[in-house]
Parts: sequence; C-alpha cells; structure tokens
Amino acid sequence: MDISERFIIYLTEQSFLISLTSLIAMTLNLKAVFLGFFIAYKIDFIMGFSHIFDTYSGIYNLIILFVLSFVYYST
Repeated sequence: MDISERFIIYLTEQSFLISLTSLIAMTLNLKAVFLGFFIAYKIDFIMGFSHIFDTYSGIYNLIILFVLSFVYYST
C-alpha cells in the first residue's frame, strides 16, 4: 500500500471511532464534544481543540475514545 491509501484508511478508521465515541457519549447523557468540535470549530482549529480539554464532558469523551481505540487496534 502506498501512503495515500494508508492515509485514507486512517481517516476512515478515525471517523468510525469518533462516531462511536459520540454515540456512546450520547447514550451516557454526556455532551458529544467531538461532533461539536467538527461542526463549530472548523475555522479556528487551535481554539476548538483546546475547548475539548476545558470541560468534563470533553475529558470523558477523550477517555471513551482512548478505550475504544485501544480495543479496536489491539484486536
């Protein structure tokens, strides 16, 4: 595989994992921070990224994403 194919696969996997994270967060009655990040902070990337770390729901979303990524890539 060349680098462009790997990049497309990586983007697909990350989109899948972020979607699962948002679904789990909404199931747990948490704010789905990643969906808001991609919608509201398209232009100002740095401010949008720092917003995730400022809230408890953002930290919970990162923990969910970490666990899902760990399980996905280790199996």
